[in-house]
Amino acid sequence: MLSVLTEGDEMIDDSEQYLVYASDYRLNVDGDEPLGPISAEVVAEAKTTPEEKKKLFVCRFFNQNAFRHIALLAGAGTSVMCGGKIRDGLWDTCEEAIKDIGQFFPKKHEEFVGEKDIESFLSYAIQYEAINKNTKLAEFIGGVKRAIRQACTLTLSGRAHEEMMRKLTARKSTLPRVEIFTTNYDTLFEQAARNAGTIIIDGFSFWRRRTFSGRFFDLDIVDRERTRGKAEENYLPNVIHLHKLHGSLDWISDGDAVVQREVSDSEEPLIIYPSKDKYAESYDQPYFEMMARFQSVLRKKECLLIVAGYGFGDKHINSAIIEAVRQNPSFHLLILDFGGEVTKSSGRQMRAIDLELFQKVFTGIRSNITIIQGDFAGFVEAMPLNQAYRIEELVDSFANRGRGM
Repeated sequence: MLSVLTEGDEMIDDSEQYLVYASDYRLNVDGDEPLGPISAEVVAEAKTTPEEKKKLFVCRFFNQNAFRHIALLAGAGTSVMCGGKIRDGLWDTCEEAIKDIGQFFPKKHEEFVGEKDIESFLSYAIQYEAINKNTKLAEFIGGVKRAIRQACTLTLSGRAHEEMMRKLTARKSTLPRVEIFTTNYDTLFEQAARNAGTIIIDGFSFWRRRTFSGRFFDLDIVDRERTRGKAEENYLPNVIHLHKLHGSLDWISDGDAVVQREVSDSEEPLIIYPSKDKYAESYDQPYFEMMARFQSVLRKKECLLIVAGYGFGDKHINSAIIEAVRQNPSFHLLILDFGGEVTKSSGRQMRAIDLELFQKVFTGIRSNITIIQGDFAGFVEAMPLNQAYRIEELVDSFANRGRGM
């Protein structure tokens, strides 16, 4: 049994497979649960499938909750649709280079092969090289790092990233800017912003030779013509803040400065590679500034953090989220779970939430945590645009299936 902390200290059976798990609503893979304020008769008449009920829940969630601050934490899972790799895939990509390193510690290497844990492997290899000062090993480690960089050099495909930006920024420009935090090195969000006409404030200067300074996050963009004669600024719409917690493929170190530009194969980008040292490295600039901004946002009133494609593998990030869940009474955590077991339902294959994954991170599922099963693209599709996507219209569209509509 899992101990799940809700308002009633409810205990649930961990054998139950869920598509949605929230304090006021449960949707199992068979779709047996009613959908909150929508009557069971309406749902039954529409003959909605479990996946459609989940879409209705997402729509209801955003329509009924007016969050002043919205932040998105995007992990490797959000890049998979564009060819990105999560942990196992990254190991397979670097397998040849990993074999070269394995000859230096064959017995230990066998343990890593079984688990495909590239973070632990790279940590061990780096520490081994630091002790033994082996030039050849250092070259092989460099080969793994190059393979990681190549695996993260991605071209945007599909519309999920672009639609996510469009929907997140489709709200009053007088509200605080939406904050995107990502552990990914790729430039998919930057590419999506360019396609969507979204302006990114990312901590870099606005002049040529873009140089990083945390003060640039405190600047904003207003329409001066419309602002004149008014008591308050007329903020330009379609602006977001982007924070890359582990660095970016287009960042380099140039003397004492961090500069953003296209990086050639001969240059080393400024990124935190997957190793046990990343927690310590996160205290260096510019990563420390990004992390401080992340913690600051989570402490604000009426804050929603959407977690997508992140596997809760980074201690320093987890600590900030756990503190917000426990200490900020108006904070809400929405987790998009793209993993879990595969279950048969209505003749279809559907993944369901593995609550044990989150039990390892949190002491329990609290009333300010909502978990939704599904991939990034499906979640973005279900999100309403500017709170104008009416649930009744969505139900009608499901009910009219097969009627030529």
